Amino acid sequence: MANEDREVFLVMMLNTKNHVVGLHRAHVGSLNASVVHPRDVLKCAILNNAASLIVSHQHPSGDPLNIVS
Repeated sequence: MANEDREVFLVMMLNTKNHVVGLHRAHVGSLNASVVHPRDVLKCAILNNAASLIVSHQHPSGDPLNIVS
């Protein structure tokens, strides 16, 4: 994700032993935004029988304080 030029939102699905059972690129946004609907996150979790989730996104600018309001 470090070399992406747009924001990418990832969902990592874990089983009950916290082993990764799936990785889903839920959304590729624009230069400074990524709008993700909860159903896109939950759908992949349910289809993978996930017990828990880790969600992540990056800031292409490298500045985590550069937030669009």
